[in-house]
Amino acid sequence: SLRGGVWKQLLDVHATPAMRMHWDRLNKDVETCETLIDDIIRWEVLGVRNDFTYFPFDECIEPALLAFFRDSTMLDEDGAMAELPKLQVVTPRGHAVYPPNGALPSNGCAIRMAPLCYVYSENMDIFLMFRQMFLQYWAKLQSISSKPAHMISLCKLFESLIESRSPHLVYHMLTLGVKPLSIVFPWIFMAFAGVLAVEQTLILWDRILAFDRLELVPVMAAAILVWRTKAIMAADNAEDIHHLLSDNTRIIVMPFLQHFLFG
Repeated sequence: SLRGGVWKQLLDVHATPAMRMHWDRLNKDVETCETLIDDIIRWEVLGVRNDFTYFPFDECIEPALLAFFRDSTMLDEDGAMAELPKLQVVTPRGHAVYPPNGALPSNGCAIRMAPLCYVYSENMDIFLMFRQMFLQYWAKLQSISSKPAHMISLCKLFESLIESRSPHLVYHMLTLGVKPLSIVFPWIFMAFAGVLAVEQTLILWDRILAFDRLELVPVMAAAILVWRTKAIMAADNAEDIHHLLSDNTRIIVMPFLQHFLFG
């Protein structure tokens, strides 16, 4: 697809013979060696099987995700990967990082990979793109760091945007015992995978890759809350607010972003 080719160019991902050999080695390792986290990964994939949007792709996601967590070459990468908490284990050869790629499985990791199945048909392409997107973006969402574009600063950006744009909305939600950040934190952490409709998730990711900015994620979160201001202000309990914000599959990304940023 055109999107798939553009994304590969933006992230400088190429299926070279060396990368193909690396992919084959990881798959062989999956076949010959069971790891402690494999059951966790398969449990995450089970969540994909139960999702009507992504269930056809569980057989693509499972091998790609199992290979991803075995990819020890990711430990050599700088940036957010270096800041992720590492679990050290004792082996016959001494201490080693576990999982081999240095990233602990997070809740929703399979759903975060799932949108790529609508862009790429080859398991290796799904693996390579998810690997690079994790190194460049998603690792920042799992890193406890105050650096720009990491999770803490993204949450702070959301709070600043919503407080400056709709202070009355924030006050109303807090009065009912609902912290706005508690609602949108999962959206930000997942970069809206599993939150928006598939095509809208991909459209948002188009912009993240094109501008190389994760800040669009909290901007989108703030835009959704502002758009639902009237309904939220009419709510008189926390349960109603959670219900109002539980389904965002009909939201169209670009009008929301444009209205919030330029309206």
